Amino acid sequence: MSITKGQWYVSGGDKYATIQSRNMDEKIVVTYPTIATVNSTFIDFEEFRANAKLIASAPELLKACQSLINDFETDYMLDGEIVDNPSNLLIVNYQIAKEAVKSALGS
Repeated sequence: MSITKGQWYVSGGDKYATIQSRNMDEKIVVTYPTIATVNSTFIDFEEFRANAKLIASAPELLKACQSLINDFETDYMLDGEIVDNPSNLLIVNYQIAKEAVKSALGS
């Protein structure tokens, strides 16, 4: 599964927000595909804008989780088994990141 490339950002007004991506293809054509639209029909303005910002930050959050997983597996694992002695908190954070990535990518 792949996600829309480019930097995601929030645009819009008081009643709705659109999450879009600044995307440049190999022909240097800039497109702004819509990722999602969030509206404020049943929630207050601050919560609605916070939701839109959270959605827009998804690519960076995914990348951070994948980096944590990669670093943990490089530093503490061999053949799928933990071989070093990471802290319990680090193990828990690794497991949370693995589940988050699995949920985000549907795998």
